[in-house]
Amino acid sequence: MEALASGTPVIAYPEGALPDVVTDERTDFLVHDVDGMARAIGRLDRLGRRAAVARHLAPCEDLTKGTIGP
Repeated sequence: MEALASGTPVIAYPEGALPDVVTDERTDFLVHDVDGMARAIGRLDRLGRRAAVARHLAPCEDLTKGTIGP
C-alpha cells in the first residue's frame, strides 16, 4: 500500500484491498502466479508514472479539499 501512495508501480496478488485500489495494467499489475509476476516485471516500462501518482493522490486531494489553503 505504501508503494501505491508514492506512485511506485506495484505488482501484486489480488488479495485484501489491493483489487480495489490497483488499476490493473494502467498504473499497476495484478497477477495470479509467479509466471504472471515475471511477465509483469517485463512490462513495467509500459506503466505511466504520472498516471500512477495522479491515480493514487486523487483520494488524498479529495480529503483535504477546503481544509488546507484557499
